[in-house]
Amino acid sequence: MEAFSSGDNATLQQLYARDCVAHLPGNHPLAGEHKGHDAVADTARRMREETNGTMRIEPQQLFHDGRGHVIALRRMTAERKGRRHDAVGAVHFTIIGDRIAAIEVYEQDLDQANQFWS
Repeated sequence: MEAFSSGDNATLQQLYARDCVAHLPGNHPLAGEHKGHDAVADTARRMREETNGTMRIEPQQLFHDGRGHVIALRRMTAERKGRRHDAVGAVHFTIIGDRIAAIEVYEQDLDQANQFWS
């Protein structure tokens, strides 16, 4: 999450599997399924650009099952087009080997997320 927030693409490249899939909920332009390392990295880049680098993701709690699944409760703050976003959500990671194979994002207030990213 730190590498995502800071735009540390070198670290993200090492963390994502080549066939990584990320799903962002909602009906805004960044929502949907992003398949492949390049698509996932590009979505992260677009989110940072859209927020002029103000987006920060802070993990609040982490849960793991010891079988390659991690759920992170997180707080995301960002500014975009004169609006401030401060939201709680969760991210479910599937890890295979030492790489992130899948990312599923959940929003506590999906309407708020849609409004911010639209």
